[in-house]
Amino acid sequence: MPELLTLDELAETLKQERKKTMPELLTIDELADTLRVEKSWVYRQTMRKDADAIPRLKMGKYLRFRMDAVMAWLESQQSN
Repeated sequence: MPELLTLDELAETLKQERKKTMPELLTIDELADTLRVEKSWVYRQTMRKDADAIPRLKMGKYLRFRMDAVMAWLESQQSN
């Protein structure tokens, strides 16, 4: 018989499983901290309209960033 989990244990297990399948979305503050740049730099990159603009997701008035997409974008910027 499978082991019974408490609600807290079940919630933690579900949270860990979701992290495996869904990439983490970062806020502007989190992205700036991760990249060790000013928030204003991140905002400037989001205002670009060309193909070299930083990849972002717009969710209503909120911007979110997938770290894997941002890292790929940064690598492509180095070749320009």
